[in-house]
Amino acid sequence: MLDSLLAKGEQLQKLIGKYRSAFGSVVRPALTKENTLELRLSNPNNILAAVDPTDAEGCWEAIERELKQTQKVAAVGGYAEKRTAYRINPELFGSDLEERCIHLGVDIWMAGGTAVYAPLDGTVHSFADNASLGNYGPTIILEHKLEDVVFYTLYGHLTRESLSGKYKGQTIKKGDAFAAIGWPHENGNWVVHLHYQFMADMLGNEGDFPGVSTEKEAELYLTLCPEPAVV
Repeated sequence: MLDSLLAKGEQLQKLIGKYRSAFGSVVRPALTKENTLELRLSNPNNILAAVDPTDAEGCWEAIERELKQTQKVAAVGGYAEKRTAYRINPELFGSDLEERCIHLGVDIWMAGGTAVYAPLDGTVHSFADNASLGNYGPTIILEHKLEDVVFYTLYGHLTRESLSGKYKGQTIKKGDAFAAIGWPHENGNWVVHLHYQFMADMLGNEGDFPGVSTEKEAELYLTLCPEPAVV
């Protein structure tokens, strides 16, 4: 079972590399190295280091100020990064040696209400409002196929309105604006951003999938969830 999951993840990683130019941007304007700001929360000197992580508005003000000063359209980062912010909810993320702290997706920090676009043709696999503190809030998972390989993309921290009218199996075409970035009162009380993640296998999940793993399980989950094609 483990070997099969690792093989699926490695296969998806190769497909992402092969078809990278075929993936559309999930926000507008399309993100490039030139118009994005790298933000790694594990860096002790990052722009949010002096801001209380539970102060979502204060975090966004710091990011927005930096984006304006640098003339960037978004801040991007987080894949495979070890973070401490999840300690706000030990019940959800664990603690001590079993703490889930390795980030499995890419975060895109943009203003609340920013439209989210499908990067490829797909269908709605599942969706849910994961409403507990520190969770995804409204979440949509799309199912895709390339070379007969089925895989999934997850979009977390959306507006509740994004879930309206959605149904399993719904066709979502590449470039369709199917969701929007949510605000703290609905996104798990995080600073406004999109959590974007690829999965080679859903592991039986519906409307949810781990967005962080323990360090012990990081190799498995990072293989199963290769870095998304973003910039």
